Parts: sequence; structure tokens; C-alpha cells
Amino acid sequence: MSTEKLAKLQSFSQGEVTFERLKQILATELSYSEYEELIVLSQYQLEQQKALARAINQIRGLLDIDAIFQTTTKEVCQLLEADRVAVYRFTPNWDGHFVAEFVTPGWVKLVKPEVTKLWVDTNLQETQGGRYRNNETFAVDDIYKMGFHSCHVELLEQFQAKAYAIAPIMIKDRLWGLLVAYQNSAPRCWQAADVKVLTQIGEQFGIAVQQAEILAELQAEVTERQRIELSLRQAEHKYRDIFQNATEGIFQTTPDGRYLSANPALAKIYGYVCPQELLTNITDIEHQLYVDPNRRSEFICLMQKYKLVSEFKSQVYRQDGRRIWISENARAVYDSKDILLYYEGFVEDITERMQAEEDIRNALEKEKELNELKSHFVTMTSHEFRTPLATILSSADLLQKYSHRLREEQKFTHLQQIQTTVKHMTQLLNDVLLIGKAEAGKLECNPASLDLVGFCQVLVKDLRLSNDRHTIALVNQGESTNACIDEKLLRHILSNLLSNAIKYSPQGGTVYFEVICQPEEVIFHIQDEGIGISAADQAQLFDSFYRASNVGTISGTGLGLAIVKKSVDLHGGKIAMHSEVGVGTTFTVTLPLGSKQVEIDDENSSD
Repeated sequence: MSTEKLAKLQSFSQGEVTFERLKQILATELSYSEYEELIVLSQYQLEQQKALARAINQIRGLLDIDAIFQTTTKEVCQLLEADRVAVYRFTPNWDGHFVAEFVTPGWVKLVKPEVTKLWVDTNLQETQGGRYRNNETFAVDDIYKMGFHSCHVELLEQFQAKAYAIAPIMIKDRLWGLLVAYQNSAPRCWQAADVKVLTQIGEQFGIAVQQAEILAELQAEVTERQRIELSLRQAEHKYRDIFQNATEGIFQTTPDGRYLSANPALAKIYGYVCPQELLTNITDIEHQLYVDPNRRSEFICLMQKYKLVSEFKSQVYRQDGRRIWISENARAVYDSKDILLYYEGFVEDITERMQAEEDIRNALEKEKELNELKSHFVTMTSHEFRTPLATILSSADLLQKYSHRLREEQKFTHLQQIQTTVKHMTQLLNDVLLIGKAEAGKLECNPASLDLVGFCQVLVKDLRLSNDRHTIALVNQGESTNACIDEKLLRHILSNLLSNAIKYSPQGGTVYFEVICQPEEVIFHIQDEGIGISAADQAQLFDSFYRASNVGTISGTGLGLAIVKKSVDLHGGKIAMHSEVGVGTTFTVTLPLGSKQVEIDDENSSD
């Protein structure tokens, strides 16, 4: 064959393999007509290859699964000049259904939007895809000459098929489905080139489906990620709203005691204008915030043990130095390696609640004290009133029954005894009322100008008139001063101390009363030679109704020293005592000479 002919054949052949095959065919002498026929065949194959290449490129460029289905079936149908091309997809149990098709006019459609037609092939189910799992093809030129079972032929007749060719659709090593070309008009002798085209399209179809599925997964992942991101943004926005607008203080702190974050409520609780000011100023929570620094150590110990704390109450400093009470609820936050990152939680200002609880405790304590006072009063009344009442009753009875027999001196004695006893009982009632008034916080101090020396001289004179069995030695030091003192309270102070000194001293003893006037204060020393007070009794000596253990049968209510103490406190003064059992007792009272009025508080009233 001439060189010109070979060059022409090569131009119509595609690829080295096809050209070599042509040279083998042309090694034999051909007639001119045979030569022209061969040229036409080669040209047809070339056009088919070009069409195949275009179809493959088009399929490769598609990412939508439906578009891949439509384009593939149409291109294959046109390339093979078939009557129908369909895509069959396996289900997990190895039956399946047609998911796409392209059919030429005049033939019944197998794939409709409202119909999913199952193709049940027991052989494919039993063999899980049969030969197609091994990436093999299968071609049938005439369904009536293959020896198929009648039921299989009937199924093919429903497809209007006379001949068909099948190529597997593989995704990696997995059999995804089948690409089927049907000839409906008549049997067809499928050429190797036809099956090869079907196989090549099936391979590209598998790649395209894989890409589409990957894209769909990516799109689903992107959609899910977008949904998650949206949820996170919404959650973050919601958290930010809660964080910024919460009435409770929210915080994050490092284990070493620095704030990482704080909301406006926390800054307000601690007296700062904004969270940033709080974060800048508090760099050592243990020493800057807690009144008791040990509370931070206790907080950390609880965190290490339980990883959370609940209602952890502490007293803390505000920015202005004022102390407030807070309650903390917090938890420890760790990373994936169980390393502690920070503490987070919220703080509540419970100052008002703690104050209310303290008020309730004080009220209960006060009520307890009042109940004890009532109990003591009943006990004291039954004891202290019984003898005076008996004395009054006895004297009155004698005067009533034997008045006509009694001399005037005797009558006078009985009347004087009744009067003295009534005065004693009146004083007793006055003391009870006075101590009750003091316990209720209603005892007032109303200072006024007073001649101290003159007041003390009159007081001693009155005591001497009512008692001639003891000596009262009054000594004045310093200049006579007109002090600003409450006269009634001063009378309670001095008369009770002097009366006790007389009462607990032996007959014929001396009571020393010294008044020392100084520029800013006055000092009263009252010393007796009496029974003295034991160290054990001294701690409770100023409690209402308390009496020393060594008083014996000496009468008394235990109210005198309690009245003295409260009267001294109201003046803002001080009282001290030195006593030795069997030797005597000395009381020292110091009162300021100014006009300042001091209100006695609950703490002082219980001293």
C-alpha cells in the first residue's frame, strides 16, 4: 500500500492501537471498494470517539446528581443509537429500582415522578450483584434466544426490550448500580465498541456520582456547620444578654486569684463603675477582696475536693472599704487533659439577708433575756415581797386588833415600820421598771448642770439619817465643779454603790467615799470593809438579778449593779472593781464632765 494511503488511514484512526490494527488488515490486498468501506468505518469510529469524549467531559463537569442522570442517559442513548438508556441503582438488600432514563419517542416511560419501579432479580440478590461486582459487562442480542425463564422474559417485555447491554457503575470498589442500553424495536448485535462505550460511560458516571455524593456530603456538612454556627451565635448572644443584664454577679477567675471576666452586676456589687475597672484594680482576690483571707484558701480546698461550691458565704470589701456579705456558687473548669483552667460562677449580695438574720437572732436573744428577766422577776418577787408584805400585814393587824391597848410610841413604831417597808417595796418596783426600761433600750440620759460636791454631800447626809450603824467618810479632791451630768442616773449609780457597801459591811464598819474632780472627768471611789466578791462571781456581777454566792441571808434583788452599769454606759463612762473575799470591795466610776449623750447599744447593755 502506498505511503499516501497509510497517512490518510492514520488521520482517521485514533490512537496507536487502532492504527496498528488497520495496518494488519491492510497487509492483505484490498479492492478499491473495500478500501473505501474501511475508510468510512474508521471515520465513523473517530466521530464516535469524539462524541464519547464530549459526553465524558460533559458528565465530568456535572455536580448535581439529577443532572448527571439526565445527561448520561441522553448522551449514551444518542451515542449508541439505542431506544432507551436507564440507570438502575441497588438497594442495601440487593434489589433495586430505576432512578433515571432517556427514552426515544414512541416507547413507554419506566421512570416517572410518581412511580418507583422495583426490579426484583433473585439471582442478583443471592449473588449480591453477580458478575457486575467483578466489574464485568453483559450483552444480550435477542432476549428470546438466550434461554431466559419465562418470568424473566415477561419482565423484559414490560420494558419493551428486544436486546440490551449492561455495564456496571462502580464507586471505588463498591457496586453502586447498572447502566443499561435497551433496543426495543428489534434484536441487535452489540459490537465490542458499543459495550466499550457503555463501559467507559459507566466508569465516568461512577466517578461523577461519587463526586456528587461527596459534594452533597460536603454541602450537608457545610449546612450543618452553618446551622451549628448560627446556634452558637444565638446561644452566645443569649449568654451575652444574660451576662450583661443579670442581677447577679457573674465571674471567671484564675486559680491564682485574678479575674478573667466580670459582668456589670458584679462590678456594681463590689462598688466599681464598670467590669474593666474591677478587672484592673483587683489582682489578688485573697488579700484585696476577702475580709478573712483564709476564705479564699477554703474556697480552693472545696473546689479541689468537690469541683464546685454552693452558697459559699463570706464577708468582702467594697471599693470604698465598706464590708458586705456575699454568697458564691461556682465550679471548676478543666480541659480535655483534666488540667484546671479557671473557676466560674455567680455572686449574690446577701448583706441585707445577713443583717435580717442577725436582727432575728438578736431579737430572739433579747426575747430570751426578757423571758429570763420575767422568770427572775417572778422568783425575786415571791422572795423579796413576801417578807415586807408579812411585815406590813403583821403591823396593820396589830394596829387593827390592839390599837386601844397600844401606847402611842408603839403605834408610831408600827406605822413607821409599814412606811419603811412600803418605801422598800416601791424602790424595788422602781428598780424593776428601770432595768426593764434599760433592757428595752428606752432608758435615756439627759445631762444637765450639776454641783457634784454639793450633790454628793446631800446624798451622804440622807444615807446617814437612814443608817446609824456605819460610818460614811466623804473625801473631796479637786475643785468643786459644775458638771453636765444626768442627776437621776448619777443618783442610781452612787446610791446603789453606797447602799451595797453599807449592806455588805459589818456593823460599825467604815465606807470610804472619795470624789476626785478633774478638768475633763470626775472619779468616784467607794470602798468598804465587807465580805468581798469572789473571782468566779465577778464575771457576772453586772447581770440583772445576779447575786454573789456568799451573800447568805442578806436581802437583795441583784438589780443594783446592773442599774449602775447601764447608767455609767449611758454617760459614756467606765466602771472598775477590785475585791478580795473577807477584806472588802472598791468600785471606781469615771464619768466625763462634758455634755455628750451616749446611747447604750445592745452589746453594751449585756456587759
